[in-house]
Amino acid sequence: MERYFEKLAILSFFVVPVMLSVFDLANLDFGFHLKAGEFIWLERAIPRHDMFSYLAEGNRWVDSHWLFQLILYGVYSLGGVPGAILLRVAILLGAFFRTK
Repeated sequence: MERYFEKLAILSFFVVPVMLSVFDLANLDFGFHLKAGEFIWLERAIPRHDMFSYLAEGNRWVDSHWLFQLILYGVYSLGGVPGAILLRVAILLGAFFRTK
């Protein structure tokens, strides 16, 4: 019986964070990251100037999230919102595991 509770505790260590990450995408930056990823994919270049802001359009801009945006656009293109949610779960689970 003790082994059962030990396995249950270990399982809950992974299940609870996964369940907390499986919800609708409500982040206001989601559309921004998706559009920036689309730009990077289509233009084959990382944006150097702000093109999404009305007031700061054209200003110099360092896109520090370009790789995530590119991956997000690829996953979203293949799987839509469910794909983006699964990406979030995969990133979360990947944070728990390490390679030797």
